[in-house]
Amino acid sequence: MPSLRDCIVLVEAAALAVRVEVGLRRQTPRSLINRLGQAGRCGPTLVATIDPWRAARLVEAISAMCRMRCLRQSLILFGMLRRRSIPAELRIGVRRVGDHLNAHAWVEYDGQVLLDGGIADEYATLPLRS
Repeated sequence: MPSLRDCIVLVEAAALAVRVEVGLRRQTPRSLINRLGQAGRCGPTLVATIDPWRAARLVEAISAMCRMRCLRQSLILFGMLRRRSIPAELRIGVRRVGDHLNAHAWVEYDGQVLLDGGIADEYATLPLRS
């Protein structure tokens, strides 16, 4: 059974999922990423500190229920971590598969990949500028 702390973080992730979905429909990707990436932007949270790896697992749990793809998952996790001034980085990469170009998004923290499904190294990372 999840702890009360995990339940609060799950509710935060679900609320952020709505914000991300609306943002993807009404803002440019750059604007949404910049807003989510502003450290401490949303003020205090009920859970002030969070382990980035645990947060990634909780975002995966929400995404499984809502069938979210990697971009939405990554934006949610990125927003949750940056809100707490945790220096996370959003990464977007591409790779060619036959005649198609595939894209993938993930989050990195402290030089390690979070929330990537184990495939981030298969993609060439695109530079993201503010």
